[in-house]
Amino acid sequence: MENQVNPAAVPSAYDYRLYDRIWRRVSPELDPYPEVRAASAPSAARAETPHTIQVSPTAQNTQAARSAQAAQTTQAAAPAPAGGTVSAGGGLEGLPGADANPCCMGTQAQVSVGVLTGFIEEEAASRRHYLILARHTRSQQAAALLRTFAGEKQELVQRLRAAYFLITGANYIPAVMVEQLGCRPLPDMLRDVYHQEACDGYNYERAADEAADTCLTKLFEELSKASYSRAEQVLALLGKIIR
Repeated sequence: MENQVNPAAVPSAYDYRLYDRIWRRVSPELDPYPEVRAASAPSAARAETPHTIQVSPTAQNTQAARSAQAAQTTQAAAPAPAGGTVSAGGGLEGLPGADANPCCMGTQAQVSVGVLTGFIEEEAASRRHYLILARHTRSQQAAALLRTFAGEKQELVQRLRAAYFLITGANYIPAVMVEQLGCRPLPDMLRDVYHQEACDGYNYERAADEAADTCLTKLFEELSKASYSRAEQVLALLGKIIR
């Protein structure tokens, strides 16, 4: 009697994966079911692929904020370059020459601008006066000395005008005056020159004491010595011509 097999009990498709596992245990070198191995390969690859950790937007923002804070802390701890402070524009402030108020011929010298213009006018007038005296005297020695004084006065005026420009940034031009001199004895004319130079030396000395600017003080002190030197030369000449 033949055994009757129930068709419903036979599966429509055999599960070869079970047999494949058995063959791997018995004979791993054999490949009885290649189609089963090929079908299971994608599943194994997916199992070996590492999982990617997704960071939420909130966590990303938190990490970015921490990184920015760390960068700011590092920048603040970095030492500033020697000689000045780094500004927002990258330049160095506080260096000599970069200050808007210079250390010489600057704001402190502005209080002496009136005195400076007075000296310019005085020296320019003395120069013209000495040239006129040189033309009216018959003494060649006195005429040569007065012309030398006139040349020194011209240089002096230019130095004072340069100082005025350094302080104010403007060009000061002294007034032009024409003097009318009568004929006078040479000793009398030299007497006026002596007092003029001696008074100029004193006035420069006093201006140097009162000036708040160091460079202007040095200039006035130098001009004071030059004025006293001219007065001494006039005194020596008078000692030769007075009888």
